[in-house]
Amino acid sequence: MLTRGPYLQSTSSPPSATVVHAPIRIGIVHGHQCIPTGDLDALSTIARQMDVDVLVSGHTHTFQAIEYDGRFFVNPGSATGAWTGLHSGDPTPSFALMDIQGAVVVTYVYQLVEGEVRVEKIEYRKEVEAVKPAVAPPPLAQSNSVYSSAGGGFAPSGPASPQATQGVW
Repeated sequence: MLTRGPYLQSTSSPPSATVVHAPIRIGIVHGHQCIPTGDLDALSTIARQMDVDVLVSGHTHTFQAIEYDGRFFVNPGSATGAWTGLHSGDPTPSFALMDIQGAVVVTYVYQLVEGEVRVEKIEYRKEVEAVKPAVAPPPLAQSNSVYSSAGGGFAPSGPASPQATQGVW
């Protein structure tokens, strides 16, 4: 999924996207919409506006995966380790893969650290309301009479009655 960043001239890519993998709703944004850049409160506001459980964003070129405010935020970083003026130091090349099974999102993060690929597994579980079983309708009221075609209608149940009483329809 591609979303439009601040320098993309083409308007064919949307500024954001939502992917639904029930019951998980995933929002995708470039991240330049977040002010201050990478701020969790600002990202949380975007996630609430998009009504998503997971928000994937970028722009900082720095990996981050964190549960915050009941949602999961993933910034896969930069696969090339591109430098950004936002942080000092050497950039760490990274990318993330997400495996979604029901209400569980497992994120695998690959980072190139000191010439070695390191893989980290991070799990997020969405709190899903338990599906309430369908409530069965109450049983029909038990009648104290039974229908007998031979007896000409309804008769009280229980001990045999010498006279059948006529039922009302």
